[in-house]
Amino acid sequence: MKHQFFSLYSNCIPVSGLSQAIIYDLQFHRYKIIPKLLHTVLNIKGKTVYETKKEFHNRYDLGIDQYYTKLADEGFGFFTNEPEYFPEIELSFAFPGIISNAIIDIDIESNFDFSRIFNELQICGCDTVQLRFYFSVKLMDLNLILTHLVDSSIKSVEILVPFSSEFTKNNINEFVDLNKRIRKIIFHKWDVNQNQYHIDDVILFFLPNEIDYINDCGYIEKSEFVTNFRFFTEALHFNTCLHKKVSINTKGEIMNCPSLNIKFGNIDSASILNVVKSKKFQQLWHINKDKVHICKHCEYRYMCSDCRAFRSSESIYSKPSKCTYNPHKRNNSINFQ
Repeated sequence: MKHQFFSLYSNCIPVSGLSQAIIYDLQFHRYKIIPKLLHTVLNIKGKTVYETKKEFHNRYDLGIDQYYTKLADEGFGFFTNEPEYFPEIELSFAFPGIISNAIIDIDIESNFDFSRIFNELQICGCDTVQLRFYFSVKLMDLNLILTHLVDSSIKSVEILVPFSSEFTKNNINEFVDLNKRIRKIIFHKWDVNQNQYHIDDVILFFLPNEIDYINDCGYIEKSEFVTNFRFFTEALHFNTCLHKKVSINTKGEIMNCPSLNIKFGNIDSASILNVVKSKKFQQLWHINKDKVHICKHCEYRYMCSDCRAFRSSESIYSKPSKCTYNPHKRNNSINFQ
């Protein structure tokens, strides 16, 4: 073994923080916390196990052997005599559209031309739309809105809506069968006396409290961490919350994010395409975690989302105020919300 090379699989990427490091497994959507010293070891390229140990004057031979064996057993890496046949994966980010996702907020007074909005989003290459309702909309009205997607290239729809007695399991089953693009429905103000239910291929959440769409976002939660290739590569280069996102508030105003309250015109008079192509609109897209204070030293930075609306200071580069983890404090507990 000592004259072999040890290599992580190309989908397993080591990332260092201040006090510890993590191996991101982008294929199997998992991660493994490792010591920083092991991160250093794993980043030594082109040397055999024997040569790698010599780099540390053979002080850590037993530990290196144990970790290599453990990583191999757990499917993070392997031993080889021919490392040249296992190149590193290309980590550039690519999405064909100008916009990948959109949020549309709708209240009782919103009077939107959904046919035009969906068509403009399709022109932008958008593949996911989230509809957030401020009132108990009827299923009939939801169906009318979604009929405008029949011939659209938009792939998926998420719906956030206050719960009502109309949302029975049978009714929702019929609604989902009729609208195959629906991937997630979040019911809030849910009546706890009602039974929850499950529908195949659609994620359903039942939340007893009312969601404040503007203020109840920006939380960094461990349960929301994402370890896949698309998220990781986007996080390397761009802001994971705002990049290729557009929002339309209840008044039809075009924004990066509803919580940022920065407006770029109204859909009644402005083209969504022209707005999102502008440098001013895209300015926040380029603030990745390597530019954010504190976050740039965090080992979790490429798996968590980012918020530029709720920040710990006025600086646009300051840490999200709703994140409770500080990598500067060695051995501090990860007390995510």
